[in-house]
Amino acid sequence: GTVFRGRDPMIDRFVAVKTIRLQGVAAGETEGFRERFFREAQAAGKLSHPGIVTIYDVGSDESTHTPYLVMEYIEGITLDHLIRESSGPLPVEKSLAMIKQVAEALDYAHAEGIVHRDIKPANIILTSSGRAIITDFGVARVRKSQMTMQGEVIGTPAFMSPEQLRGERVDGRADLFSLGVIFYWMVTGARPFTGEMADLMFKIICRDAVPPCEVNPALAPDFNAVIARALAKSRDTRYQTGKEFAGDLDCLLAGRPPAAASASSAVAADRTVALPSAGQPAAPPSAAAYRDRATDLAAGLFSVRAWTTRVRSLPQMAARVKTLSRPAQAGAALAALVVIALVVWALLPAPRSRMVILLQHNFRAGTLSIWVDDKLLLEDKLVYDEVSRAPFTARYRGRFSGSVPLRAGARVVRVRVTSSDPAFDQTRNLTGDFPKDGQRTLSISCDSKKQSLQLSLH
Repeated sequence: GTVFRGRDPMIDRFVAVKTIRLQGVAAGETEGFRERFFREAQAAGKLSHPGIVTIYDVGSDESTHTPYLVMEYIEGITLDHLIRESSGPLPVEKSLAMIKQVAEALDYAHAEGIVHRDIKPANIILTSSGRAIITDFGVARVRKSQMTMQGEVIGTPAFMSPEQLRGERVDGRADLFSLGVIFYWMVTGARPFTGEMADLMFKIICRDAVPPCEVNPALAPDFNAVIARALAKSRDTRYQTGKEFAGDLDCLLAGRPPAAASASSAVAADRTVALPSAGQPAAPPSAAAYRDRATDLAAGLFSVRAWTTRVRSLPQMAARVKTLSRPAQAGAALAALVVIALVVWALLPAPRSRMVILLQHNFRAGTLSIWVDDKLLLEDKLVYDEVSRAPFTARYRGRFSGSVPLRAGARVVRVRVTSSDPAFDQTRNLTGDFPKDGQRTLSISCDSKKQSLQLSLH
């Protein structure tokens, strides 16, 4: 739509008038669209909260039949403008106060049965007094109804929840995920998920964001737990209400342990491998747990399948062993124990570690590839986040963050960065020790002018 500043002559006050464009709506669908627009706008108009822009009126222009909203006029700037104007993370206390206000406003709206569906920095206005106010309530659902007819994804993908990208029915927890993305961006200066559309959607649905304390070491460790819970892939393990989210933000402001910290500890404890109780079969190990050892064993003289076949044929083997002499029986028993020990060893989880990857670049587009011990673990596209223009030139700036699991111990890491704009193709290696059940951060810097690629592991 298009937003105008207007004046209400009856009360002598300024208002914001948002007209809704009907381009893309089929001729036979315009009336249905108007009905949905009025219904959703009227529902949002019932919201009365200091953190939500008030809707005064809704109507349709008599001559053009263009639908419009008359809303409270707010003097201020958008959060999107504030973030993009900053050269890095915003002040922590200021960020906490803003996100807490938005979380409380969302809690109120969700309790009234209204879900925003398009929470992003451009829809949050900051007043001169520091108040954060949400705008465009009631428009997202109508926009979804309109755009679904065109087969398009609705919302701003970088801030959408996994369930939104999967086309599932959403509730208030989708808004809280979007708020978690904004919170991450404010306190780190980088978005948790980046890339072109397909890469971005894959990361939001499948990959965890790099812990914020790895991007901004000045943050307290509890920020990791709070943001991880806000960005949980499953809505059932996410914050369930805005009030719950705001409560943990209060704890961060006061320096108290947030509830998310104890919740994440409980989840970690729940994932700890335990022996099965008597009479109960052990749960099968995950593929990731035994993949490396199974591969190593298969590369030897015998495969895991061959050893498994031998174990299954033990009853028949035992019958034949009875006919052997005592020394031969002892040798057969020892061989059987070795077979069982090798199979058990192959299925035990290998010591795991994790490598966090942080890269800054000035490419318009490029590719990052990372091998560990000559095994390709990551290949991803590089895209720019910001562009600054000067006469006859444009300067691009982009960031990449991610993480990959790997086996603990000494590992050889090879990094290759390529770009055609500007031309760049450099490869570097380094060796480092990765701790068991821990992580190290790989920092990558590129200088396209000097054609150099620098790596550091810390």
